[in-house]
Amino acid sequence: MHTLRPLCWIIFLVLAKAVNLAGQPCNNYTFAGLVGGSANPTITSFCDAITPLPINQFTAPSGGSGGSAEYQWQISFNGLSWIDLNISDGRNQNLLLTTPQMVAFLVSIGYDDTQTTYFRRGVRRSGCVAYLYSNVREFRVFQQVDHPGFFPNEYVICAGNNNNCVATASFAMYQSVSYPINPVGGTMPYEFIWQMSANLSSWVTFSTEALPQICPPQGTRTHFRRGVRPLNSPCAYAYTNIIEVYHVRPLNIQLEIQHPECSNQTGSITLQDLSGNDPLVLGQFSYSINNGQTWQNSNVFDDLPPGNYTIIVNEYSTKCSGCHLYMPQCTVSGTISANPIPVIQSVYHTPHHNCDATDRVISITANGGSPPLQYSINGGEFQASPVFTGLSNGIYPIFVKNANGTCEQFGGFVTLNTSLKINLEFVESMHPSDCGVADGMVSIYANGGLAPLQYSINGIQFQTSPTFSGLAVGTYNLYIRNADATCQAFIQTVQLNGPPQNMLTNVSITHLTDCGSNDGALIITASPPVPNKVFTINGGNTWVTNHTFNNLADGVYIVGVKNQFGGPCAVYDTIEIGAPPPPVISSVTPTNPTDCGAANGTISILANAGTGTFQYSISGSTGPWQTTASFTGLAPGSYEVWVRNATSTCPVEWSSIINLNDPPLPVISSVTPISPTDCEIHDGTISIIASAGTGTYEYSLNGSTWVSNGFFINL
Repeated sequence: MHTLRPLCWIIFLVLAKAVNLAGQPCNNYTFAGLVGGSANPTITSFCDAITPLPINQFTAPSGGSGGSAEYQWQISFNGLSWIDLNISDGRNQNLLLTTPQMVAFLVSIGYDDTQTTYFRRGVRRSGCVAYLYSNVREFRVFQQVDHPGFFPNEYVICAGNNNNCVATASFAMYQSVSYPINPVGGTMPYEFIWQMSANLSSWVTFSTEALPQICPPQGTRTHFRRGVRPLNSPCAYAYTNIIEVYHVRPLNIQLEIQHPECSNQTGSITLQDLSGNDPLVLGQFSYSINNGQTWQNSNVFDDLPPGNYTIIVNEYSTKCSGCHLYMPQCTVSGTISANPIPVIQSVYHTPHHNCDATDRVISITANGGSPPLQYSINGGEFQASPVFTGLSNGIYPIFVKNANGTCEQFGGFVTLNTSLKINLEFVESMHPSDCGVADGMVSIYANGGLAPLQYSINGIQFQTSPTFSGLAVGTYNLYIRNADATCQAFIQTVQLNGPPQNMLTNVSITHLTDCGSNDGALIITASPPVPNKVFTINGGNTWVTNHTFNNLADGVYIVGVKNQFGGPCAVYDTIEIGAPPPPVISSVTPTNPTDCGAANGTISILANAGTGTFQYSISGSTGPWQTTASFTGLAPGSYEVWVRNATSTCPVEWSSIINLNDPPLPVISSVTPISPTDCEIHDGTISIIASAGTGTYEYSLNGSTWVSNGFFINL
């Protein structure tokens, strides 16, 4: 951290008679000129580190006379003691700090671009000794703060507590990290700005205090942040974390109640918050109607019976969470009311369920509800008396309602009839069509009685249809009765039977004798041994009367038997016909003969799978075959490699013909002889040129002595 120290520059004029280096009088400059600007010092400020700007002459030196200008730049790290930039780049009219020579020199004297640094230029006329110095060029460095301070990420103002503003200085008590609310490090003193935003995209500055009061509008979420930098520095503002301030209005919960008409019906309660808080302020509402035992997110409670209800409203956002502790409006009560319902105890009519009755009276007994109750036997006309007399034959619906006409209750039907005798005509039955299939049927035909008649095949469950379908094998007791359950009578017992059940007692399997021979066979034996059975080996796609199946390939077969006539009663089993496993040729390794016309080639065969032991042939599938996998003494030629199991089954062929070849023959392209030049002179030559073959050759003039050079001399 650096604190800037103001500099007071005092210029002393020393009057003396200058002399040159030779001891002669020197008429030096009287004004050293200005560099970088007219001020002394001329200041450029930087944040954290100096940008090495060139320092150019602003005003040329003047005064004196005589020799040309000589320059010497100086640097200071404190503005008091100066160091000559004693290199050629430090003796120019203008100063460049970025040349390689200058950079190396600055490193050697301990220059630090994060510290404030001062420069000045000395000037003299050639021949003079003393330098006259310019104004000072100051590169002032401000250090940015190390940390701008830290505030709570979230702060909540519950308006129910009448807190409309908050002092940011009080945030110190909420710290949960090591940083304080005040900035740390950098160059002091600091300057501040405070900004606020509703959307995190546009910010408005509202204060330059370090810790002002913030007063967000009620019912809103507002974002705040503080920027800090060294005072009057070029540094960008360093911003703290963003503080989300929630200013929550008290909840204002209103109830909308839907009342049912009758007490056996249900109503509903809908809750609405009319506080006017921005949705961003509030979190997820939850509601409990059973004193907090269970909670729901929906604001609607349906299917509520009449009664008194107290509902707790909670807002789980940590913004005044558990708000009912602060805001009484969060606990609300309401009552769902309804009319009581009348209850029909019994309905009496005469004669009482006697098939030969002729008297016609209906009497209704009911209680509860709002008396005096009203009664009806047609749903349209009601009366205060529960007794109805002088009734003719017919079916009468029973109704009771409150005195105010609400909560009408239906009590069923009463049938008055003097002729309730039932006449049975006949019974028809059909047995199940297959084993284990429930598609039998019984139909009862009758007339008379009180329609619609009711029918049963067990005396317990009754139905209005006379036909019972989907019946399994079994014994059924048939009953019939009137529509009002009177005059029930047993008719007869019906026995439903199924076809005989088949069984697969044995399947004889003959496996294939060779790969692809398709000579497998299946013989199916079934019981009971009755005629007219059919058989299948493909899961019932086709059926035949013969139980023997020949010429079958290896594989899985679904065999079955069923009755040819009547219920099929099919049964199935899965059978597999096998075949010898074929061998697999893994590799074939040939070796060519070693010389032209030689019969010493070889072929080695590697095989696996199959039966594990094999026979081998290199002459095709007809052999001859041998038990060893290596063939030797082979002449050049083409060979067909085959392998089969040791049982002579499943021959397989190698994927390609094996060719054994001689080494390639060389070709003598030319022979050029040159005779000796004279008798008894051995200077004759023979030159041999060859091609083809292996590309490298040996040469001989007598067939026994060989050399690698085809040029023979001294012949």
